[in-house]
Amino acid sequence: MAQSKIFIRESGKGRYRYAVVAVQGEQIQFYEDLLSREELDAIAKEVDGDLFLLKTEEEIHIDEEEQGIESGEGDYEEVE
Repeated sequence: MAQSKIFIRESGKGRYRYAVVAVQGEQIQFYEDLLSREELDAIAKEVDGDLFLLKTEEEIHIDEEEQGIESGEGDYEEVE
């Protein structure tokens, strides 16, 4: 059996705060919106998979200069 990858992110507060974003590998269907970390660990162990915790939007900082985005006024062409 190929090893699965389960991508999760924190999506709330309390015990049941993890949302499954994507799964690569064996087909797995989830029927709950939010799961506890213990539940996810048990599922990953059963399917011989790994959990990958994705960063939330608050944890991601986009450097506008490196992304080629300029803030403020600029010279832009109008597109019709």
